Amino acid sequence: RGAISLLAQGDLVQLANTSLLSQGGSVQLRAERGSVTQAQGAVIDSGTSQSGNIVINAGTSIFVAGIRALSGQVALQAGGGSIIDASIADTGADIVAAGLALSASDEIGANVRAGLSSGAVNALEIAVTTLAASAAGTLRLNEADSIATGAVTVSVQNAGAVNNALTLTGLRSTDGGDIVLLAGSAASSGLLLSVGAGGVQSLLGTGAVNLSVLGATGRIDLRDLVRSGQGAVTLSAAGPEYGRHRCAGG
Repeated sequence: RGAISLLAQGDLVQLANTSLLSQGGSVQLRAERGSVTQAQGAVIDSGTSQSGNIVINAGTSIFVAGIRALSGQVALQAGGGSIIDASIADTGADIVAAGLALSASDEIGANVRAGLSSGAVNALEIAVTTLAASAAGTLRLNEADSIATGAVTVSVQNAGAVNNALTLTGLRSTDGGDIVLLAGSAASSGLLLSVGAGGVQSLLGTGAVNLSVLGATGRIDLRDLVRSGQGAVTLSAAGPEYGRHRCAGG
């Protein structure tokens, strides 16, 4: 068991159908001026330990195929691009973790998917307990189960020291992008989407907010503000929506 740190001045590429395993230690990947790309079938797995956090920083974009932290946390930061689902076939979650923090200067889960025609978009599939994300443009995320938005702080070990990598609160588009968060599937039952600290906010422009819980008796719990500058706000659940209802839309 031990921490893994990989640093490149340019791009970092994980080849198809390969695994990067830390057996409970943290994993940190950093491409200072380039992208971090997972090819089809590639997996980064930190094991089951709560200390097994995964942090990926890219100077441009991050292409995600499979990241597993289980009871640990994951932070992805695309400093000059987007966080993109690299999978051609969506057969499971792209990211599995207890907490997930996503930051992109462009978009999250809204870019053209590999192997598809121009204009086709692909949401990032996740299976997490708590989510926080910020991007200038659109955010599209599909959660497998119940989920809460709120505050997430992720730290990793690097050369024996503990470094705070990223802290985010709520879901936010800072330049008028859409925010779409779907929880569950048509076969789900009794799922909960809870909007916690930081709320869900699309600032500026006409970006819309869409929060949906699929399946029977799904619920949405509003504990903080859901807001769009000039776009529509849509909340959809088969069960009751409850909590302190604070919505604002154009």
